[in-house]
Amino acid sequence: MGHRSRAVTGVLMLVVAMLIVGCGSSDDGGAFKDCGNGVLDAGEECDDGNLSDNDACLGTCKLNVCGDFFLNVGVEQCEQGILNDQTCTSLGFASGTLACSSHCTFDTSGCTGAIAPTPTPTPVEGGETPSAGATPSGPGASPTAAATPSGAACKAGDQIVVTESVDKSYGGLRVELKYPASVTFPGSGASTDATRVTGTPSGGFVQVVDAPTSGSFDDTLTIAFAGTTEHPAGTFAVVTFDCVEGAAPPAAGDFICTVASASTGGGVPITDEGCAITLQ
Repeated sequence: MGHRSRAVTGVLMLVVAMLIVGCGSSDDGGAFKDCGNGVLDAGEECDDGNLSDNDACLGTCKLNVCGDFFLNVGVEQCEQGILNDQTCTSLGFASGTLACSSHCTFDTSGCTGAIAPTPTPTPVEGGETPSAGATPSGPGASPTAAATPSGAACKAGDQIVVTESVDKSYGGLRVELKYPASVTFPGSGASTDATRVTGTPSGGFVQVVDAPTSGSFDDTLTIAFAGTTEHPAGTFAVVTFDCVEGAAPPAAGDFICTVASASTGGGVPITDEGCAITLQ
């Protein structure tokens, strides 16, 4: 009887061991068990070293793209159902209902009554500022602005071509180009004319948004690229602006190019990427 009991016990232990081994072999730790380690492992679209859902790479190691209900802060203005705490009034309109377009840019078609900017009085000689509505006069008054000399002003159809370049290789990149009032860019927000932007890298997702920094007048063009392969330093984008008829053509110093965010092809953040511009 003792021998039979020991034999039964041995069989039971063997079965239990087999069940344990079987359970362990079926547990692969999830599809992306190493997501968030900063290394692009097999099956991952990206890996930026964190599990945040508010940057270019989601906590599932999938690319954060427009329409996935996760706001890519700094790249997307909004997401479906997420307006990033913005309203019509915060964007410079008097009232209305702000929406999010299918391109994850603000849809201001439901906003009304744009607020006109308050003019800044021009100081006169002696440091005094004329009161609102007053017209400066006398010896100390500011002279009336003269027309730009013939040949120095932009004519109808004139264009200004700006080339944006960066000084380090990248996988993902978001560049903001603040431009002067002497040039304009076709479209706004969801209707931005992306065909005016050329030379961007291939093999990734490109988003072009023309929007105001504040108020309701466009003055900043944002170009965002998301990819998983490395691209060399150098030209990132070539942008064609329309020069305002009668305005003096801008100089390179009138444009401000800023790298808002950058990362390697593996999703590791780059904190010291630099941007420069040249005019054609």
